[in-house]
Amino acid sequence: MKKKYKLILGAALAALVAAAALVAALRPLPAVTATVTREDVASTLTVTGYVTPQSEIALTAPFAGELGAVSVAAGRTVAAGEVLAELDVAASRRAGLMAREQLEQQLAAARHNYESLYGEEGAAETKPVLITAPFAGTVLAVHAAPGVFVQTGQILFSLYDQSAVKIEASLLAEDALRFQPGDVVSGTTADGATLEARIEFISPVAEERISTVGLTESRSRVELSVTALPARIGAGQPVDLVFRGVLAADTLTVPLTALTPAGETDFAVYALRNGKAVLTPVVTGMRAGGRVEILSGLAAGDIVIAYPYEAKVKDGSRVAAPSAASED
Repeated sequence: MKKKYKLILGAALAALVAAAALVAALRPLPAVTATVTREDVASTLTVTGYVTPQSEIALTAPFAGELGAVSVAAGRTVAAGEVLAELDVAASRRAGLMAREQLEQQLAAARHNYESLYGEEGAAETKPVLITAPFAGTVLAVHAAPGVFVQTGQILFSLYDQSAVKIEASLLAEDALRFQPGDVVSGTTADGATLEARIEFISPVAEERISTVGLTESRSRVELSVTALPARIGAGQPVDLVFRGVLAADTLTVPLTALTPAGETDFAVYALRNGKAVLTPVVTGMRAGGRVEILSGLAAGDIVIAYPYEAKVKDGSRVAAPSAASED
């Protein structure tokens, strides 16, 4: 009697285990799903560009002389006609006299220069010459310090028009090939302001440069126009630029995580059909930004398992009511 009881108890336990296994097998698996949508497959890259004058003008010394007080510094905005410095041309006369005394072997040349400047028929001024700004702009650089003797034609100041600037950036040559003049790029300035810039020029010539990690890179120069910049942003200021390159426009896509290998070179996804995961072969195209182009095998609006490995689904697995995949 005791033996018969044990057999009945064992059979009951086996039945319970089998029932539990059956229930577990039939229970829908929770899974994150995603909808097949039409959108661009695009990649983005962020680089730092720098504000650069479209053009600049160099102010040179009209005569040799000693540079007096300089009233401006780099970054200062000046008005047209504003005095930037005084040039003491009388000092050049003294320098000429000293040169004539010290360099007797060049006496003839020194006398010719001296007489042409300071003789009775000389044209040189003896009163200070004012160096003024030819237009309203911003001082890019001051090239000579007060008290320095400068030669005729020597560069004293560089000026540029703050309203006429561009942004220059450098892209890896292979990245530059994905863009063309006219493409719009978004940017963020150092003070947090956002802007839009348009690619005007991409150099067809790549230059080899050493990267920050010591690798040799081929890079292409890119020039971008910008309609307006904050008043505080001038030449040399950095701008974070986001380039967005469309690899495939308005095409069927799914999350890259939805793909599962199907053979050595093929791929498949688990499509949700009638509450079950159905392993569906697909032909893929471009990949970027966490999305993959689907050339065949799916249609817009189909539901796929976004993370099949995490969900541990198999072909024919029952899947719980779908939950949308995060776009992040």
